[in-house]
Amino acid sequence: MQVADQIRIIEEKVNSLLASHPSHFLVEVRIKPTNNVKIFIDGDEGVILSDLIDYNRKLYKQLEEGGMFTDGDISLEVS
Repeated sequence: MQVADQIRIIEEKVNSLLASHPSHFLVEVRIKPTNNVKIFIDGDEGVILSDLIDYNRKLYKQLEEGGMFTDGDISLEVS
C-alpha cells in the first residue's frame, strides 16, 4: 500500500474519532519510512492531554486490528 493511501485511511479514522469532539480538528498526518505515524490534532480552545491519550489508544487499536502495517511494526504519536 502506498504512503498516500495509508495517510488517507488514517485521516478518515482520525476524523471519525474527532466527530465526538466538534471543536477538535486534524492538522496533519505524517508517516516516516520506519512506520512512525505522527498525528497532529488541534482544537478551537486547544486539546487536553487526556483527549490525546484517548485518541492515541483508540487509533492504535484500529490500526493494529486493520492490519494496515503488515509486519505489525508501528509507532504512533498523537500530539
